[in-house]
Amino acid sequence: MSPAFWSLKNLRTGEEKSFAAWGIATNCTIERFSAAVDRATINLEDLAVNAAAPFAAGDLLWIKRNGVGYFLGRARGAVRSASPNSESLSYVVEGPWIFLDGTPYEQAWQIAVDPEDPDSGTEPHSRSRVLLFQSSAGAKTNTIAQIGDAVAVATAGGGYLGLGEVSLPDVQPLYSEVTDSSCGEIIRMCLKWHPDAVTWFDYTVNPPLLKIAQRGALVAKTLSAFGAPSNQLSIAPRDDLLVSGVHITYEAINSVNDKSWSVLHRDDVGATGFRSIDVTAQLSGSSLTFQSQQALISQVNITARAFWEGAMPWLHMATDVTIENVRLNNVLVTGQVADASDAASGYDAIALKDFSGDPIPPATASNLVNVLAGGQVPQWLEARVTDAVVSAKISSTYSNPETGAMEVKVKTPYALKIRITDLDYSPLARTFTQVTSFTEAEPVPVGVAAAYYDATSVLHYEGNYTLIEKECSGGCSVGKRLNLTGGPAEWEAMNAMIVSISEQLGTGTTQVRFGPPGHLGPQDFIELMRVQRNRKLTSRLQERITGISYGGGAQVIGALQTPQNIAAPNAPPGKRHVLADTPATNPSWIDLNTEDIAAAVRLLADKHIKLRELDYCDAGVAKKIQVLCSAPY
Repeated sequence: MSPAFWSLKNLRTGEEKSFAAWGIATNCTIERFSAAVDRATINLEDLAVNAAAPFAAGDLLWIKRNGVGYFLGRARGAVRSASPNSESLSYVVEGPWIFLDGTPYEQAWQIAVDPEDPDSGTEPHSRSRVLLFQSSAGAKTNTIAQIGDAVAVATAGGGYLGLGEVSLPDVQPLYSEVTDSSCGEIIRMCLKWHPDAVTWFDYTVNPPLLKIAQRGALVAKTLSAFGAPSNQLSIAPRDDLLVSGVHITYEAINSVNDKSWSVLHRDDVGATGFRSIDVTAQLSGSSLTFQSQQALISQVNITARAFWEGAMPWLHMATDVTIENVRLNNVLVTGQVADASDAASGYDAIALKDFSGDPIPPATASNLVNVLAGGQVPQWLEARVTDAVVSAKISSTYSNPETGAMEVKVKTPYALKIRITDLDYSPLARTFTQVTSFTEAEPVPVGVAAAYYDATSVLHYEGNYTLIEKECSGGCSVGKRLNLTGGPAEWEAMNAMIVSISEQLGTGTTQVRFGPPGHLGPQDFIELMRVQRNRKLTSRLQERITGISYGGGAQVIGALQTPQNIAAPNAPPGKRHVLADTPATNPSWIDLNTEDIAAAVRLLADKHIKLRELDYCDAGVAKKIQVLCSAPY
């Protein structure tokens, strides 16, 4: 390594010097990894162990190769070393992934402003309980958007990095609820759905950009298998990881009140059997809870005798019944002549008349009113039912068949309280329902099996390759795929994914490791089936957006109103009362008629018939008696 060919800039101070000017020795190394922390080790020789450290812990150091950015990271504190022969300082500089692994990933959840008020408004709060693949608006997102959000959280938390190009297929995995994860863990969770993807940083720009691509989108690098610049080679085909098919069974349990049932969805690609991947994925099913309430909505004719008899049973025994001047809430009702059912029930003919005295045409139906006749009014229909007063003037005659006593009422006013509604009439009790809680089913992912199959059905080659150059060039690095000439024909198009490198800057040696991406960790075939195994099912899809979490408690809001009993009103006195006793054997009675009495006393000053004290002679003895009579005239 030529110390003048390499330089380093301290971004905190802005100072930039060559390695030689900094006193950096030639034995420096740079390691790069996919989905892990890159690392550079720099050594400053010939410094006293107690010399001032040129860099502070946390300094951002940008290493350049011939003036072009080559590595950028955050320095740890200096490591001081001393021996009888030398003293030195060294630094470990960690790449930008350290900010991803060191920053907790949080999402905004809507939380009640007043936790004591169930109807409180909400405001966003950050939580380390997160729902992967759900946007802040509640929409389904793909792995690309989720990775972008993780990078954004890390940069907002002070991470020195940005997001570059992400070349991944549009895969929208299942929602997954996780807690207390770092931004780096979130990205690795996303990459499990892309088994052939690698990550790397573009250090030529400041700040460095995270880039991600799957195997087919990587830049191909072709080198000689034997001879210069190769120094060492080891390759093994990983046919043990080839997948013949991917089959995902999505299970969900939907529920409505106390009933639940299972729903299955299949996503199948490729063959079944040997070397096929079968994954069972539990989805959040839909959950619906509703409250039901029965009520009987009847239609009554408020001008019909049957309606009034329902409230005043004694009216059934009356004769010569006439119902007039029917009003609903003091508004005159246009009624109709009693229908045939009244006559069929043995009722007397009812001569209904309006205020003009003319018969009301039978075709008019405005006298039909829907009333709450039974059951209860549920709370959510409270506004659909209201109290009303029905009034009428009723004429009738009452006779006692045993005594012959009679009472005649003429145009006596009556009023009843009823509950009217605009709900539709039904001859049977109706069940009204209201949804009290609803959680949508988690959407079934589309195309996941196909994307996973495409990534795992192509043969991987795994191994190591050592490259010797005058100066490490970075030309064979993470983010590229390796092909080799001069060996077996299949090596020329093996497209082996480079997953890590280690560069010895002093010797120009680059050790390359290629093979299946490390984020999947497929030590054997069965590992490919574990992409789904540890996923935590969530029932909080709605809670994050609305701040409302529906629990398992019963819905306690019941009916607010019940139909009022329509009791018979106190009967106002009639105009005529006839008191009699067994007309067949004793044909005599007392006939009290207010019209006769009124005619007799019309000219008197005192028109009241009442008990009066009169003088009385009893066998020559002066006495007094009480007599029901008029005033003397």
